[in-house]
Amino acid sequence: MIKNLSFPGRCGFLGGLISIFLAEVNSRVRLDVELAIAGRAEKVEVQAQAQILASESSELGLGYPAITVTGLSTVGDATAPPLSQHSNTWQIIDGIEMVRGSHGIKIGGEIRDTRLNAILDYYTRGSLSFLGAISGSGISDLLLGFPTFGLQSQSDNPQALRTTAYSAYVQDDWKIARRLTLNLGLRYEYNTPPVDH
Repeated sequence: MIKNLSFPGRCGFLGGLISIFLAEVNSRVRLDVELAIAGRAEKVEVQAQAQILASESSELGLGYPAITVTGLSTVGDATAPPLSQHSNTWQIIDGIEMVRGSHGIKIGGEIRDTRLNAILDYYTRGSLSFLGAISGSGISDLLLGFPTFGLQSQSDNPQALRTTAYSAYVQDDWKIARRLTLNLGLRYEYNTPPVDH
């Protein structure tokens, strides 16, 4: 679901000065919900019962680990429980255009603040891969109980990332002759590193 709210404006002033202003808010919500499969052990702590992976997961992490065997289809639950992301971007842009003799000058800037709130709990259900590294065959490794590798995270991973971008520019379109125009410009951008609050 995406919501946009924009307030554009354009004003003309005496002497060929034009101001362009834009204030905008974007809101985006993403919720990935996995479809339930018949017989799925959504509320069962399978890993602890089978003693294959330690499990101290939240209720979202309960279920079967994904099991991959070389040459066969993967079985088990997906490695990521439902994920939730919500981002808001606040943006203000302002610019001025003016014509002075043979110069067309543009000056402006932008401030953009982005806020991402998300829950990203990957691999809380775990994943076991049997690739045949021990016996030479993935199915043999499975029957022997020797996975090539196993993954599981013990995470309650809410994110609250914040970043702000600042930019400014100046441009001069200088008409030197009837058939010759020189375009000069300078732009500066600074993006703050994302910080988790």
